[in-house]
Amino acid sequence: MEKLRVLMLGPGDPTPGNSGLGVAAHYIAQHLGKLVNLTVIQPESDGLQVEEEADFRIEKLTDAQLITDVINIKVQHKLSPYFYASATEVEETYVHENDTVKSEILQAVESYSTKVVAKGKELDFDLIYAHDWITFTAAQKIKQATGKPLVVHIHTLEYDRSAGHTGSWIYQLERDTLQLADGIITVSEYTAEVLRKEYGIDKSIEVVHNGYEKPDTTKSVNKPFPEKLVLFVGRISGQKGPGMFMQIAEAVHKKMPETRFVMAGAGELLKELIESGA
Repeated sequence: MEKLRVLMLGPGDPTPGNSGLGVAAHYIAQHLGKLVNLTVIQPESDGLQVEEEADFRIEKLTDAQLITDVINIKVQHKLSPYFYASATEVEETYVHENDTVKSEILQAVESYSTKVVAKGKELDFDLIYAHDWITFTAAQKIKQATGKPLVVHIHTLEYDRSAGHTGSWIYQLERDTLQLADGIITVSEYTAEVLRKEYGIDKSIEVVHNGYEKPDTTKSVNKPFPEKLVLFVGRISGQKGPGMFMQIAEAVHKKMPETRFVMAGAGELLKELIESGA
């Protein structure tokens, strides 16, 4: 039986500015390529990434595990997957988006989508598989041009990134694409419920949790100090709750001064939180 031919519109290789989404899509492509004939149109950053200088590596498959059916097509773009359309992330403050930034991002989306659609028209495939908002304009256009079914995979939503605000153009782009999609995958039951309540999606939603592959070896590190340690690891953005973590740390430290709180990560709130905790 001939394998299904899937055209995947990916969010790009993992980078410090695209860490969670990039890693997830990277491994999805690796494993999906074992089951289908997979072509990936992969964004390649042309700027506007966060923390570009940081070191970022993920484990690669060995030569024996390489997937021969995966075709990677690079498309230059100026998009950050964690761009906030409807708000600048300041704790407990809602700030309207800057018109200049919005215009630049809209132009980047249109430019990126035009390139992706042009590449897509050259390919033979049975199904379109798109990840998150930066690929959605292209996904809509390819579906409308080819009539092929569209499956969208939701890793993060503008509703969550902007603390529940639903007036932005990215929110509308997400909603329109979800309404058009023939299949929807989310990474959690919570996200599926947000789609139903906040996006008005009444079609079937498949929940597929992110997987975890246990490393062959682990390394134990002893603390260089005797105090109890509470660790925050993640993107320093409002969606991850670093401000709340600092508030909790302050309250706990007053009662348990022998406790240390450590934050590891980078993001648009890093400078602000450093200054607020000084």
